[in-house]
Amino acid sequence: MTAPGQPRAAPADTRPGPRALLVSAILLLLSAWAFAELVEAVLAQELGRLDGAVYRLLQAQRNAGLDAWLVGITELGDAVVVLPVAGAALAWLVWRRQRRAALYLLAAVAFAELAVPFVKLVLQVPRPVAVYTGVNAYSFPSGHAARAVLVYGFLAFLGGRGCPQALRFGLAFGTAVLAGLIAFSRVYLGAHWLSDILGGALLAAAWLLLLTMLYSRWPPATVTRGLLPVLLSALILSGGWHIARQHAADLQRYTPQQSPSHSGGTAPASPAGTMTRSAAGRTR
Repeated sequence: MTAPGQPRAAPADTRPGPRALLVSAILLLLSAWAFAELVEAVLAQELGRLDGAVYRLLQAQRNAGLDAWLVGITELGDAVVVLPVAGAALAWLVWRRQRRAALYLLAAVAFAELAVPFVKLVLQVPRPVAVYTGVNAYSFPSGHAARAVLVYGFLAFLGGRGCPQALRFGLAFGTAVLAGLIAFSRVYLGAHWLSDILGGALLAAAWLLLLTMLYSRWPPATVTRGLLPVLLSALILSGGWHIARQHAADLQRYTPQQSPSHSGGTAPASPAGTMTRSAAGRTR
């Protein structure tokens, strides 16, 4: 406690050191490079065997109990869950006058909700089976995977600042597990190919690393203590409400279907100029 008349001690410098910054920069470049390589492979239809093999393997494991559990997991990556959680965090940050943190959070959410659909629209990769309409009818990259990695990842980054190291590690580990389960659920439920979730995760990871580097380093960031309880409460309320309301309908949506690659036919016809990943590309 500061004695009367004495100046208050300056807050601890929370900026990462040069080594941590270098590691983050390397990971950022690797993520961006891997995403670019993956896009090239998708366009060249070089991942057909791998995508098809993983798809068939997981569809062969489908059962009612696992379906019910993983539909609930995938719903935690739906925009109607993630955006209210981000909105609650944004409201708290504005209330606490953490404007810089709020702007960075908006940048994370905007990228997940705008850049990913843009890439989908450019590449127009068909899904294994038709489960959505509009721009979401396209498969690469996975919006759920990108949203989970980027938005949940940045929220965990903000929520853990100022917390003990053990709590930060636990929060990072828990967020990584949740994002991984959401990504896995997308392939298991037949909504995506393996390459789709890898693309979404890599694209999101690159942007997440860039945001966290800039936020932490230039200038020193304000510690956002008190945000973590808001995040957990919002996730429980938003996720619980959405699962209770939508779970039965989503079980029907993700009922196992026979994809074009299974039947040996061709993929659904695409609009003129659309890049189509044919069934032959999946199984050859």
